[in-house]
Amino acid sequence: MSRNNTIPESILAAEINSTPVLIPGLLHLIFYPFILVTAYVNCKTSYRKTLRLPVDYIIPIFTVYACMFEFANFAYIFGGQFARSSMVVGNTAYETTQLGYLNSPGSSLCVAQGFVMNVGGLGMIGMAFLLSRNTYAVVVTNSVSSGNRRTLTIMSQRSLKHNILIASVVLVSVVMPLIAAIETKFGPLALYCWIRCDEEGIDSKFTNTGKCWWRIVSLYGWFGVYGLPAVFYSVQVLRKLHQHQKSLGKSAQAMATRDAQKKLGGFTMVFCFICTLSSIVRLPSSLQPNPKTAANISFVEYGTLLIPIAGYFIFAHGKKVQQNLNCQWTRISPLSSRESRGSRTMSSEAEGPTYQAKKEQGPPIKSDSKYVLTEEGDTPLDSKGTSVRSS
Repeated sequence: MSRNNTIPESILAAEINSTPVLIPGLLHLIFYPFILVTAYVNCKTSYRKTLRLPVDYIIPIFTVYACMFEFANFAYIFGGQFARSSMVVGNTAYETTQLGYLNSPGSSLCVAQGFVMNVGGLGMIGMAFLLSRNTYAVVVTNSVSSGNRRTLTIMSQRSLKHNILIASVVLVSVVMPLIAAIETKFGPLALYCWIRCDEEGIDSKFTNTGKCWWRIVSLYGWFGVYGLPAVFYSVQVLRKLHQHQKSLGKSAQAMATRDAQKKLGGFTMVFCFICTLSSIVRLPSSLQPNPKTAANISFVEYGTLLIPIAGYFIFAHGKKVQQNLNCQWTRISPLSSRESRGSRTMSSEAEGPTYQAKKEQGPPIKSDSKYVLTEEGDTPLDSKGTSVRSS
């Protein structure tokens, strides 16, 4: 590849400082095992259940998306080093440490990394939205109170509506990045490869002059579409739990459920707020990119380090890891004594408060559900909604 005569030689010959990329890249690599363990444990926990609730699908899918996104933040290493030069075909007229070397198209690995990053980021915010919406539906919409006593909560299996919502979010997370990869040119940015905007020292034929808005269409815009409603749902969940703290019961099961819901509400609120804020920060650079700052590292590259750490402590920390961090993937019946009588995972606890029906609550509740979730576990019901658990 010959030297480019339209860009001053002094710019092309300038040395590249790889330290800003090296530090966050190494940190993402070091923390990556946390999100890997989280995804493994949650996928296994969901697989082993025969009676699954919406949250038993949303959380595992969220953690898989998180693995994809985090992987893209240190994938430079597979190109040979933590340097932007490992993600371009390379202008051989220059050394790999010179800016002129980056004045070339992105490599196949670069395009793949950008696609994975886009899918992971879009999928995470989409699943966080569904998680906040699901928690809102259970805590706020489905929380019927009668004085200081809550009515029995029927826990049915996933409805068609939940299936459609989850499938729609997954479809959007794949289709939009795929269109972006086809319509734009991917190249090395700050810490990863993606839609390459105008950059000083890079010829316009390797960038997306006038098309950098594709960043908003394929990712940043969705942060607002998913993020703002998710923040609203999460705030309402925390507000509702605080208001009815005294009436929710003090049993171990009720307290564990309430604690799980608070964690989910807090996590989705903070995560979606940060995503919404980062999209606002990225809007100017997507609409009117500054060639001098196009490759700079920002707080976003460091802020995303919270994903593997927070994800682990929210979704996988404690007994959940001890019980599931092995190679046994045996499925457990919903009537298994250990699984249904107190050894519930956080995902099931987070689906809603569970209370044992009392005699004064009136006749049994009729439902199409096959199980009713009580403090004793999954109780089978007959066609009239009456418990048929044997003594």
